[in-house]
Amino acid sequence: MQALIGIEEATGLVLARAAPLPAECVPLAAAAGRVLAEAAHAAGDVPPFATSAMDGFAIRAADAPGELAVVERVAAGRPASRPLAAGEAMAIATGGAVPEGADAVAPIEVVVERANTLTVPAGVAPGAHVRPRGGDVAAGDVVLEAGSELGAAQIGALAAAGVDAVDVAVRPRVAVLTTGSELRAPGARLGPGEIYESNGAMLQVMLAQAGGTVEVLPARAALPAHAARCPS
Repeated sequence: MQALIGIEEATGLVLARAAPLPAECVPLAAAAGRVLAEAAHAAGDVPPFATSAMDGFAIRAADAPGELAVVERVAAGRPASRPLAAGEAMAIATGGAVPEGADAVAPIEVVVERANTLTVPAGVAPGAHVRPRGGDVAAGDVVLEAGSELGAAQIGALAAAGVDAVDVAVRPRVAVLTTGSELRAPGARLGPGEIYESNGAMLQVMLAQAGGTVEVLPARAALPAHAARCPS
């Protein structure tokens, strides 16, 4: 009888004969659990324009400290109607587009607004609480490298970068063959010397969770068909 080999040697033998699977393009919505075959690149800048990182007021840093006239209110998806002028402020929500002419955001917690007049008690640094255009990812940048497994966070990052389809490795097809005259399907009546078969069911789940398409071979006919009984 040939001597058994260790798991490290067995793993090496398998990997030495393994080769990357071909790629296929799938919609991002169908890519969960897949593995990138090619690097995914941003379709546009993230964020696509300078945005406020805080609820507060868009101002010119040079105007702080001081009193400013609140001339407009900016919400996410509703940009300012005109540029910001000297001596002015615009109320702005988190995610709102920073108006042209503004270079900072004063958080709502550190200012006082009365009758559309804003008091900024201290200086504000240029760029404060402003996320610049492309500050997270610039158009064309690599969002995820080839070989990345696509989970919820990765799908979200790709969607934020405007990616609607990705090149992923095709799912490996794996056959599961269980043999043994002593094996019976779970729930079946056991005869003398017989046991319930568990490895096949376990392997099917493990392979599916690893991204494989599982095929159970007919040779499992050694396990007689059995109608499952759910507890009442």
